[in-house]
Amino acid sequence: MDNRFPLSMAEDCGLDGSSDVLDELGPKAFGPILCDIACGADDAEEVGGDSVALLEADVRRLLDVVSGIKDQRRWSASFMRDHLRTVLARSTNLARCDLEAGALEQCTEGLDSFPETVWGRILRHLDGKDLVTLSLTSKTWHKRCEDPQVWKDLCLRRCRSLRNDSALWVMLNRSSLTDNRWRSLYPCLVKSPPWTFSLHKPGKFVSTLKAICVRNWVVEEESLPSSLLVKRRFDQCYLDKFCKPETCTLYFEPESENDVGYNNFVKYLTDRKRAGLAHTEGRFFVFIPPCIQAKKNLNYHGNALTGLILPSRAITLDWMR
Repeated sequence: MDNRFPLSMAEDCGLDGSSDVLDELGPKAFGPILCDIACGADDAEEVGGDSVALLEADVRRLLDVVSGIKDQRRWSASFMRDHLRTVLARSTNLARCDLEAGALEQCTEGLDSFPETVWGRILRHLDGKDLVTLSLTSKTWHKRCEDPQVWKDLCLRRCRSLRNDSALWVMLNRSSLTDNRWRSLYPCLVKSPPWTFSLHKPGKFVSTLKAICVRNWVVEEESLPSSLLVKRRFDQCYLDKFCKPETCTLYFEPESENDVGYNNFVKYLTDRKRAGLAHTEGRFFVFIPPCIQAKKNLNYHGNALTGLILPSRAITLDWMR
C-alpha cells in the first residue's frame, strides 16, 4: 500500500509515525483518498473505459486502504459501502459513454464471428415472410436466408410427414429434388391456416389430426371446427363424383407419430373400402384412406389419410348408409 496520503495528512494534523495514524484520524480521513480512487486516478485512460481491469483496480485500492486499519472491528463499514456505490455509478457511466461513442463498432469480430450454423438456428425461428424481407437487406443476409436447411425446417414445422412420405411431394406437384425445393414448397403449405382438430366416431375418440391443404383452400380460419364426428361412411366408388379439380383437397397427419387410433381408423376404412364423412353446418368433410380413387383423382399413392371439403349441397344423404 502507498502510505503517502495517510502520512501526509498525519503530518498536517501534528501526528508522528504511521502505526496509529488511521485509528487517530477515523473514517473521515479516507475522504480525499477514496475520492481520488472513485474519480479514476487517470486509470480510465491507462486501462480503458468500461473494463474489468479498471473496476478491479478501483476495488483493490479500497482493499489496500482498508488493510491499513489496525482495529477493523471498531470501524463502521459505511465508508466502504459509500465508496463501492460511487465506484459502481462511475463504472455504469463509463459503460454508457462507451456505448454512445460506438465502442462496440470497434470490435474486430462482433456478429460476423458467429458460425453459420448458429445463424441457421436463429433464422429458423422466423416465418417465411420475415426471411424474405431479411434477405433483401444485403448479400450476406440473402445468402443466409437462402439456406435450404432453414426452409426445410420451416416446411417440416408445418407438415412433419414431408420428411418420409415421398408420395406427398408428388401430390403437391413438387417432384423436383433440387436444393431450392423446400423454399418452393413453403408457399403451398402456408396458403391455409394451421388446423388441428380431434376426430371422433360415435362414442369414441379416434385421434388428433393436423390438416394440410393441398389445393383450393375454401374455409375461413375462424370457422374451422375444433372437432369432427364421423357418423357416416360410404363406398369409395362415389369418390369419383366428388374429386374434382376445384375441390378443396386435404392431407391428414396425426399430431403425434405412431398414433394407434389414427392407424386403426385408416385400416378400418381400407378394409371396408369405405370413406368417412363428417358434417358441420354448411360443409361436409370426407376422409379417404389409401385407395384407387385417391391415386386416380388426387394423385396420391401413399399410405396416409387424405380428404375433401365439400359444400353441403354437394352431397345428399339419402343414398348413404
